[in-house]
Amino acid sequence: ALCDSESDVQILIVTLLEAILEGMGLDELVGVTQNRTLAGAECDVLLIYKRNRLPFAVIEAKKPGNSEEGRRLVFEGLPIDLGGNRVAGEVYAEMKAIQLFGYPTVTGMIST
Repeated sequence: ALCDSESDVQILIVTLLEAILEGMGLDELVGVTQNRTLAGAECDVLLIYKRNRLPFAVIEAKKPGNSEEGRRLVFEGLPIDLGGNRVAGEVYAEMKAIQLFGYPTVTGMIST
């Protein structure tokens, strides 16, 4: 399926995650939530522990580029002097925000 926007990518990611969690029997323990702001960081998708509603993992959704260069930029970014890898920076900021909830280790992912 082609995605025309980042929100289309996000919907596919959430649908897949929810199916995986259900298939593994973890849907009563782990939830998926979208579009939340934590400590100023805008998170596309969060995995949350349902018992206390605290997030423990973040997924940054990106629309895949339509060209080889566009796809490369999502994962590799620009040279440091031209701004560096902004996507990795977004994920890092989101992971640091989740750590404020007391988790020493947080998982962050980028998905297209």
